[in-house]
Amino acid sequence: MNEIQLASIERKNAWLHDLVEVEFPTPESLKGRDIYFQTLKQQQYQIVDKDSLLAGEAECKTDDIFLVDFHRLTIMFSLLQSQRWDKQYDKDMVVEYLTQIILTPDFELYVGFKDGSPIGAAITSHFEGNTLISDVAVADVIEKSQFESDLAKRLDNEAKLCETVIIER
Repeated sequence: MNEIQLASIERKNAWLHDLVEVEFPTPESLKGRDIYFQTLKQQQYQIVDKDSLLAGEAECKTDDIFLVDFHRLTIMFSLLQSQRWDKQYDKDMVVEYLTQIILTPDFELYVGFKDGSPIGAAITSHFEGNTLISDVAVADVIEKSQFESDLAKRLDNEAKLCETVIIER
């Protein structure tokens, strides 16, 4: 991975870290950030072939993947993300942390639905010709790789998918 690609990952992680850098953060938000970042240390990043990512049938239609642009979707995003942890305490702290997200066009949150139920969530960002798809969380009804592909199709339909795609795994 080159320096620009690594910088795109570092930008996203710095943004996530700074979510609770406020005057009076709740202890739960700080604990949630600690739990979240412990997991981020274990993540790996892979450059994937754009054409392969866009190939195949969609499980979650592009119309069923929504850009998070209001608080209720932020909560759904946070709840889906929290399912990545086993312990209820960790889930609760992560929800407390992620519901502090301040939406910004530099880092877009998406939630996908199937039959009216939320089934996938992810963060996307674009930097210097790279698209980063990260923090992918899915319900048991869809494979993670399928949601990544479906989200990439949505981004591509909106001309938001760069030529180089990095996926956090």
